[in-house]
Amino acid sequence: MPDPGGLKTRADSSLKIIVPVTALCLLVGVLAFVLLADRTPKLDLEILQAKRALWSAKGSGDYDISIRIKVDRQDESSAAVSVKTGKILSQSYNGLERSGKEDSYTIEGLFRTMERELNLALDADEKNSTVLKAEFDAQR
Repeated sequence: MPDPGGLKTRADSSLKIIVPVTALCLLVGVLAFVLLADRTPKLDLEILQAKRALWSAKGSGDYDISIRIKVDRQDESSAAVSVKTGKILSQSYNGLERSGKEDSYTIEGLFRTMERELNLALDADEKNSTVLKAEFDAQR
């Protein structure tokens, strides 16, 4: 007949392993959530207007810009534009050249897009259903 005390010892040994491993997994999960959280600042009309005024005052007519576009439940996209003396020299979307003079990914085009999206979010019936975020260069 097996020793009932031996069963208890094995169960205690399993608990001694399971409890710390579970606690460690929970701790790692909480730390990952805290450390990997999106820290991109929220965007509002006041910030947008201030950054647009700063660009108007200190921006350049010659620039290259590369942006990453992240939308929930969609693949990340990228766009790149080269501008000289205020005119588009080249532009691409997800690595493919874009023809024409559509300026939605120039600085001014991006300001227009952000303003339109902010106004749409403000007009939405559901409060806080859309969160817009943007990070700007502090210099311009």
